[in-house]
Amino acid sequence: MLTLVRHAATEWSGVRYCGRTELPLSQAGRAQLGPLVAHLSTVVSVGTTIVASPALRCRETAAAIAAVLGGEVRADERLREMDFGDVEGRTFAQVERRWPGLASALLRDDAQVDWPRGECWSDFASRVTAAWRDLCAGPRDTIVVSHGGSLRFLLRLALPEWPTSVPAPLGSAHAVHLVDAGGWSLRASWSPAAMSS
Repeated sequence: MLTLVRHAATEWSGVRYCGRTELPLSQAGRAQLGPLVAHLSTVVSVGTTIVASPALRCRETAAAIAAVLGGEVRADERLREMDFGDVEGRTFAQVERRWPGLASALLRDDAQVDWPRGECWSDFASRVTAAWRDLCAGPRDTIVVSHGGSLRFLLRLALPEWPTSVPAPLGSAHAVHLVDAGGWSLRASWSPAAMSS
């Protein structure tokens, strides 16, 4: 079983685009850790490998999980969030004023966008797909701690029917398991609160 976890909240969550900026978890984010870890301790074996984006917010989330469940925490650069380039740190309203075409694509939930002076969609898709392949070939029981964009893409790789318009809430966990040689199934989704982006 692969358990896909989105990091807990930061001060920018739901407010500003945060790709490569290193932000710690906010007070609300730290409060999400207790329920998240309590849930994981009921469905994941002690000592399960944890693979995380090296971003601070993911490392803090992974460390809280490892403190209770044990297990090695391994960083994977390919699980980082999209590099938003010039959009980094901006609100959606600012994006709408400066890049109306990009804002329109985002409102259409057109995930395949190239960010101004940031990462292009094809590079993002390639690196996350490569990480997914290695996860599938690795230990069957693994916890993956990542970001909204990369986690949504991982869910689509596992579950092609996963709607692009459904974000993985902050501090949520989605367990998928291999049902045959090439197919995955959603075992369970869990969220501590109805928070988005």
